[in-house]
Amino acid sequence: MSECRFLLIVSSFFYPFGDYPVLKRSTFSCSLPFYFYLYFILKYEKFFFFLIVLFSAAIIIWPQYYITGDGASHTYNARVLFDFVLGRNRDFYDDFFYINRNLDPNWMSHLVLGALQQFMPAWLADKSFQLLYLFVFAYGLRFLIRSINPDSGFLAFLFYPFVFNLPFQQGFYNYCLSLALLFWALGFFIRFRDKLPNPLFALGQSLLLLACTFSHGMPAIYTMMMMGLILLFDLFPLLRQSSWKLVLIDVARMALIFLPSAMIILLFLAKRGSGIEPHAWSRWKKWVEFLKMWTSQSTRSTEMYPAMAALLLIVVSVIWMFIHFRKVQRNSQKMGFPFSRNGFVFSLFLYSMSP
Repeated sequence: MSECRFLLIVSSFFYPFGDYPVLKRSTFSCSLPFYFYLYFILKYEKFFFFLIVLFSAAIIIWPQYYITGDGASHTYNARVLFDFVLGRNRDFYDDFFYINRNLDPNWMSHLVLGALQQFMPAWLADKSFQLLYLFVFAYGLRFLIRSINPDSGFLAFLFYPFVFNLPFQQGFYNYCLSLALLFWALGFFIRFRDKLPNPLFALGQSLLLLACTFSHGMPAIYTMMMMGLILLFDLFPLLRQSSWKLVLIDVARMALIFLPSAMIILLFLAKRGSGIEPHAWSRWKKWVEFLKMWTSQSTRSTEMYPAMAALLLIVVSVIWMFIHFRKVQRNSQKMGFPFSRNGFVFSLFLYSMSP
């Protein structure tokens, strides 16, 4: 029985529901009640997913204040920003503040929190933003999963171990919201990339990516990298056929979609400069720590080892795809699936090692 359940779970990463080899009773002998239990869960998975979302929301709603590290500071800064712009207490603020008029990342949380505080108290605006992040994250992950495989919506349950992550507890609202928007931008691309020649779909894709960028630059870069990799594997057959005109058209279209977000990120980096300040590390030291997968979120040296193993897994998966791409027709779902599956399984391992 335990062997059957294990194989059924593993098979869910390989086959749509209904095509599992373990469901063939001639191969494995699973008890009938387990089939009914599994059928009930999968049939009403939308309902169970909604219950988990409500349970997650209750964690935020139940206490009057859900305290995060920098969350209160973001809420205060947003209030000052809107007071300053709307002309409230300008005589007081002018001695301490001035408006940053640059179109930089990290704007989104200030705009949302400031708008919310126009009709609700600060503590409720902070809680409302946290709930917004929760819903965007949970339903965004579900949207992404169903964009990859419509029959795998039940995997969206796994948003719960990751939604209350360390950056969220530290109050990094912009980064967390951008990470949640990543799911929507990438899911939109996977679901509608065949329709991107339509200007409306291309505009929608660019706006989603732009919303991700205005929240935080790094998840936007992750999104563009993943979209670029998917496009690369889609273009392999055309490259083999030397259909350069079609390749250039697809690449140019993607470049136009990326352009607004890329310009904002590049301008921000240009203004920030490339010096070693404010860190005392030299550039060489930064590269070494980067290769060791030490990040600003690392709290202990033991976290580097699963991170380095994750990097090794990514490199091996990419090499595997390059070796086997000739055996796969133009279907990036088939090509990218082993990479996605391995990354997902290893993410669970990383969560247990470095939550």
